[in-house]
Amino acid sequence: MEKIFKGRIIDNEGSDKWYEFSLFDIQWSDHDSIRVKVNVKINSKSSLDSFIYILKDTISQYTGIKDSEGNRIFEGDYCDCEIYANVFSMKTEKHNGFVVFNEFEYCLEMQSDFFPVASWKLIRSAKLTGHNIHDGGE
Repeated sequence: MEKIFKGRIIDNEGSDKWYEFSLFDIQWSDHDSIRVKVNVKINSKSSLDSFIYILKDTISQYTGIKDSEGNRIFEGDYCDCEIYANVFSMKTEKHNGFVVFNEFEYCLEMQSDFFPVASWKLIRSAKLTGHNIHDGGE
């Protein structure tokens, strides 16, 4: 599996755009950001290489998992999930939380005393909420 990452783009407009990239796209890094090579399509016959800058502390790795709508799930993404509460009866419960890498596997971290972390193996289905821990929203 190719290592895919995403991070928030630094621009002059203060926008909230995210960009997906691979390790091969990284050109250089400094204290706060990395420079990523992008290919900009000009028209159907030509394109040019350009660069964007990504905030280092917003970078998340792709988990290899997709949500119920086929969207890639990255570390730090908030999801609404259906989790097997009892694998013997196949009873499920709805929870929301964000994706973390914990004890050698991806998990859903939740605001729950009973179920603070659930292994991704217990998740029946997941849907991204459109937020990530780096943009402060749930």
